[in-house]
Amino acid sequence: MANHNVLILTALRNEANAIQTAIPGWKSRKVEFAMIGIRAVRLPDLNTFAPLRCIILAGLGGALDPSLRIGDVIIDCDATFPWSTGPLRRASIHTSSELIRTSEEKKMLFAHTGAAAVDMEQSIVRAAALPLNVPFIGIRSISDTAEDALDPMILHWIDEVGAPRPVAIVRDLLLRPGSWHAARRLARDSKRALATLGDAVASMVDEIGS
Repeated sequence: MANHNVLILTALRNEANAIQTAIPGWKSRKVEFAMIGIRAVRLPDLNTFAPLRCIILAGLGGALDPSLRIGDVIIDCDATFPWSTGPLRRASIHTSSELIRTSEEKKMLFAHTGAAAVDMEQSIVRAAALPLNVPFIGIRSISDTAEDALDPMILHWIDEVGAPRPVAIVRDLLLRPGSWHAARRLARDSKRALATLGDAVASMVDEIGS
């Protein structure tokens, strides 16, 4: 794994797929990917990827700031790579150990932390990257707004490496037919957010490589 300039970490397989699609020829551009799972439960030893020019943690996130809309991209304000953000917003991203499910929970967390968005991996990966003394960028594309509620069953639809579990998805939707509408909305909004995520990370990789 040596000689890669950029390491891109994602929790989910569809996040990695979207970014790879947005970066033509990424394998020849010294870009490496690793899926770390929800809550970074499969985070590898980052030393095995050295030498690195930059580590990017990229994925979907939930909005805490009511002004954020689906597909908006947030760059963590603690990012340490000196890049030009262009139209992208730089703001705080809060890491939660649990899924923030309701609009009321989001409102309370926004008031308590002041963070614009929430995820489940950022602080964990940042802590692991710190000893490497390698620039770190956290980036999230909003897949649910501050007003949107999330059903906790979605965490059962993904395995520990971020791949979907089709059997679990079909079973849960059959047992709870009323959840179809919410599932379709989540799929639609995630697709939009993944597109903007891929474009944003591709622009970063271009700048890092320039």
